[in-house]
Amino acid sequence: AVVSTQSTGDPCVNRQCSILKDQGVELILSANITVHQTGVGRVRVGNFTHLLRVHDTGTTLHSRFMVGLDIECLDDPDSWGCYFFKSTAWLLKKFLLGEAKARGIFRHCKEEMTVLGKVLRKLNTPDA
Repeated sequence: AVVSTQSTGDPCVNRQCSILKDQGVELILSANITVHQTGVGRVRVGNFTHLLRVHDTGTTLHSRFMVGLDIECLDDPDSWGCYFFKSTAWLLKKFLLGEAKARGIFRHCKEEMTVLGKVLRKLNTPDA
């Protein structure tokens, strides 16, 4: 299946941005995760948020992935297929995103962030 992301817009509203800036937050990226080519069309299967915080010694990236939390049919939400999909979502999540896949996603995120940390550290370290 093809998976895409779509930004959910600027999450900063009113004075919340200034509070976050005071805490060193430089960037917040939030997006929906959509799976294409399912039996019921496109399905939103979750979302993620990345928060970039700048410190005196460097930067940290905090990420939160919420996969399977809110499942929504996007193409034809009133179809019988989407109704069935929504009413059995808990069961589908249990079988399609079982413990092994959840552990695999966690492992993937940990590996990706470890590699990213090493690469960014090398890019941001001046040559001696």
